[in-house]
Amino acid sequence: MKRLFHSACLCSALLLLSTACIDHRYDMSKLSLKLAFGGDSLSIPLVSSNGKIFLGTALDSLLQDSIEGLEKDSLNNLYKFEIKDNFSYVLDSAAKAEMGLSELSIEDQSIEEVFEVEGLDASATKISIEGMQHSELIDLGVGDIALDNLSLPQTSIEKSFSSDLSKYQLSDSQKHLDIKPLHIEQGNLLGAASLPAFLEALAGNLPHEEISLILPSDTLDINLNENLKLSLDVPTALKGIGDIKLKQAPTAANMNIRIQLENAENFLTAGEIIPDIRISPSDIFDFGTQASVSGSNDIVFSSSDVMNGANHYSISKTIGIKGLNIANDPVDGKMDIQKQISASGNVKVNGIKYYADQITEIKNLRFLVEVAFNDIVIESLSFEIEGQSVDMSGESQLNIQEELPEQIAGIHQIIAKENSYIQILIKGDEKLQPLKDNLSIQAFSLQFPKAFKLAVQEGLDQSSNTFCLAPQAFNPAEGLQLRFLLESVDLSQVAITNGSLSFEDQLSYSGSLGLQGKINSADLPDYAAMNISVSSSLGIQDIIADTKKIEHSLEDIHMSFEEKIERPLKELTSINSATLEDGAFVKLHLQLPKLPLNILAEDIRIALPKMMEFASHPMLNQNNELCINGDIPSDIQLELKKLNINKTFENDELQISESISVKGGIAVEAGRVNAKELSEALKEKIAIDFSLSDMVLSDIGANISGISYQLSDSISFNEEIEIPSEILRIDSLLLSDGAEINVAFLAENLPELDVPISMDVRLDLPEAFLLSGEDLKDGNIWHFDADIVNGKSIEKSLKIKGLNLSTFDLSSGIVNLNEAIKYDVTVYMAAGEINSSDLSDKPIKVSTKADIKGLQLDKVYGVVDPNIENISESISLSDLPDFMKDPDMVSLEINPVIALSAKSNISIPLVIDGALTPVVDGVNDDNRTQSIHIELPRAASPEEVKEHHFWIAAT
Repeated sequence: MKRLFHSACLCSALLLLSTACIDHRYDMSKLSLKLAFGGDSLSIPLVSSNGKIFLGTALDSLLQDSIEGLEKDSLNNLYKFEIKDNFSYVLDSAAKAEMGLSELSIEDQSIEEVFEVEGLDASATKISIEGMQHSELIDLGVGDIALDNLSLPQTSIEKSFSSDLSKYQLSDSQKHLDIKPLHIEQGNLLGAASLPAFLEALAGNLPHEEISLILPSDTLDINLNENLKLSLDVPTALKGIGDIKLKQAPTAANMNIRIQLENAENFLTAGEIIPDIRISPSDIFDFGTQASVSGSNDIVFSSSDVMNGANHYSISKTIGIKGLNIANDPVDGKMDIQKQISASGNVKVNGIKYYADQITEIKNLRFLVEVAFNDIVIESLSFEIEGQSVDMSGESQLNIQEELPEQIAGIHQIIAKENSYIQILIKGDEKLQPLKDNLSIQAFSLQFPKAFKLAVQEGLDQSSNTFCLAPQAFNPAEGLQLRFLLESVDLSQVAITNGSLSFEDQLSYSGSLGLQGKINSADLPDYAAMNISVSSSLGIQDIIADTKKIEHSLEDIHMSFEEKIERPLKELTSINSATLEDGAFVKLHLQLPKLPLNILAEDIRIALPKMMEFASHPMLNQNNELCINGDIPSDIQLELKKLNINKTFENDELQISESISVKGGIAVEAGRVNAKELSEALKEKIAIDFSLSDMVLSDIGANISGISYQLSDSISFNEEIEIPSEILRIDSLLLSDGAEINVAFLAENLPELDVPISMDVRLDLPEAFLLSGEDLKDGNIWHFDADIVNGKSIEKSLKIKGLNLSTFDLSSGIVNLNEAIKYDVTVYMAAGEINSSDLSDKPIKVSTKADIKGLQLDKVYGVVDPNIENISESISLSDLPDFMKDPDMVSLEINPVIALSAKSNISIPLVIDGALTPVVDGVNDDNRTQSIHIELPRAASPEEVKEHHFWIAAT
C-alpha cells in the first residue's frame, strides 16, 4: 500500500508543478488609480476642556453641505475627500514574447506501476483439528440362553424272561428202565453123547462109573435167538428220541451175560467146555469201548472163558451199557422196542467125564444164555423239540420334561453326541449254554420313537423306525448285542406349553428265543431263562432351537469430543463455519457377534454434533442423527463437509466441546439356531469403533474485527523550472480547462469477502499546487476513500488549476520545487464475516495508472516587469477645506486614516509598490514616508471593474 500512495502523490505533484500560461489579454490602459483621504479618526479639540469632537460628527451636523468635494462613503458611512490621478500602459503580444512568457509549458504525462500487497494470510486459516477414536462394547443384554439342563432320556432296564421246560424232562420212574432178563437155552447140548459100546448093553443098569464123554464131534454148535422187549415211558412232548445215555454212576448200567451148562456140576466129574460164542445183543446197546465187546458190538466168549467144574460150568460177563441206540418217535409217550438177541458160535468139549449111570441126565443138559440188565437208568436222551420258545417283550419310556428359557419358542432338533447309542443286550442263562446249537432268536424287533433318527443299520427301517432282526443262532454265553447310534431327535412337532417342553415316547421290543432241534435231555434245564438289558449313553452335541424375537434396550452411550483451536489470526474474533478438506470422515465400525441369527437395530440413533455437516447419507436425518433400523451394517462412513462451529475466541482460544450419544435398542431376530453356538455367541458383545478423522479447515466462515493498516510516508517532488527574466514573481500558473490528474487503481487477487475493504487516502500536497476537486480539503489535502472491488478500477481525479509560485525567488531564473508530498493511507477491513477461501495466498496485485493531461497554460498570476517607468506624482491638497489646512486646529486621535482606492478592469492582477511622502511647504518629509503596496485583482472581463482599497493609519 505504501508504494501505492507514493505513486499517487507523485502523480499529483507532477500535475501541480506544471507551469502556467501567460494571459494574452493584459492591458495596462485599463488601470486606474484613485486615492481618498478621510475617516472618523480626525478630531477637533474643544477650548478650555479636555474633551474633543470628532470631525465626522461635526461634519454631519454643520458642514456637510458647505464643503466642496466632501462625500460620504456609502460603504462605511464615513466622510472622504478624493484626489484622482490616472495613468495607463498597454502590454501587447510583442511584449509578451519579449518577456518569455510563451516559453512556459508542461507536456502531458502518464505513469503506470504495479505493486503487490500482502493481505490476510490464508495459510494461517488452514487449521487442523485432531480427530478422535472411541470404542465401546455393547452387551447384547439377552441373557444366557442356556439349554445345558436339557438332556436326552436315558434308559437302563433289565428284564428276565423264562419258559418252563419241565415237560421235556423224564420223571424218575421214566428214567429207570425195567428190562426183563432173558433166558435163552439150547437143550440137549450133549444129546449126541453115547456110551461106550461095552456099556451100551447095560442100558438101564448102567454102572455108576466115571466114563469119558463120547460125542460124534467135540465141537458143538450154538445158535440161540431171543427177542428183547423194551418199553420206555417218556413225556409226550418228546419226539424223535435217540441217543439215550445211561447213568454210569454211582452204579453203571450194565448187562450181565452168563453162559452155562445147566446143572453140569452135578453130573460132570471132569473136563471143560471151551466156548467160542458171539452174543449179539443188537445195536440198541451202546457199550462203548470194552475188551469184551467186539467192534461189531458183539460180546465174545472165547477160549479164555473156559467153563469147568471149578466155575460150575458157568461163566458170565458184565458189560457196561453206555446208552441205548433208540431213534424212534414215542407214541403217546410210549416207546415199545423189540430187538433180537442172538448167541452163535460153538463150544468145544474137552475131557468131559461123568458117571455112566447118569448118561440120560447128561444128554438132557441144557446150554443156557442168561442176560440180565442191571441199573438201567436213563441219564439222558436226545429228542427233537419244536415250537418251544421264550417270549420276550417290553418297553422303556423315553421322556423329556424340561423348562426352557423364556427366549426359546421351541426345540426343533437335538443333535446327539458322536457315538450316542441305545444298546440291547440279550443273554441266556448259563444252563442254556449246552443248547447253544438249538437256540435261535426269532422275530425280534425294536420300535424306536419316531422322533429318533438313528444311523443307517441293517434291519432298520428308518421310515418307521422299526428294527427287525433276522432269525439267527443264539449263543447264551456270548449273548446278542444290538447297538443303535442315535444321530438326532426331532422335536419340531412338540409344542411348548407355558415354557415347558414335554416329550413322551417309548422304546419297545418283542421277540422270542426259539429252542428246536435235537436236544440231549441232560442239557435241558428245568426252565429256559433269558435276560434283556436295555441301556443307553445319549449325549447332546447341540440343540437346534427356535427362538423368539429377543429385544434389548441399550444403555445410553456418550462420547466426548473436546478440541481447542488456537487463534490463527489476531483479527479473527470467532469462527462461524468451516468447510473441510476432502478426506474428513466419521466412521462407524460395528463388529457383530457371529450369531446364527440376524441382529437387528431398533431405532438406534447416533446423535452427532449438530455443528457437523455431512454429505448426504440415506441413514442421516435432518437432526444429524444416524438412524439405524433393521439390518446393522458393519461399516458406516459419513463424509464430513462442514463444521458449524459458531464459537468465539476467548483468550486466543476457541473451545469445542461436543458429544456423540448412542440410544436405541437391538433385537435378535427370531429363528432357528444352533443353541450351543448361540449361547456362546451371546456371550460376545457388539464392538463399536467410532472414529473421527483429523480435519483440516479449508474454508473458514469467520468474523473478524475491524482491521486497519496505517501507512505514513512521504515522497520527494523535485522539479526545476526555468523562468524568463521578465517574470519577477510567479504567484500561480493557471491551466486551461481539461487539465487534470486521473488516478486509477485496479486491484486483483483481492479476497472476495462479505465485508467491504476500503481505502482511506490522505495526501498532503504542496501548497504550491493549485488543485480543485470534491476530495480536496483545505490546506491542499487530497482526502478520499473508496471501497476496493476485485477487478474493478477505482478512479479518482483532481482538476489541476495551476501552481502557486509566489513564494519562490525568481532572481536566479530557475524555480526549484523541492517539496515533500506526505501521505497517510489507511486500509480498513470492516468488522464482519469472511470466508477464508476468499483469501488468497497470492499477494494482492494493484495496478496504478496516473494520467496528467491537458496541460495547456491559460493564465499566469504573478509579478512581471512590464517595463513601465517609475511614476512620481504629487497630489495637491489645495482642495481641502481651509479649516483642515491649519495644523494647529486638528490633532490626529484614534486611528486617523488615509485611504487609497484603486480600480482596474484589466484581466491580470497588478502589484503596485510605491511610497506616500508628505510635502510640507514644498519639502519632502522623508521621515514620514509611508510605503504603499497595492494589489489590483484580476478582472474577469474589460467590462468588470475591480476595486481595491489601501489605507494608512496616521501616527
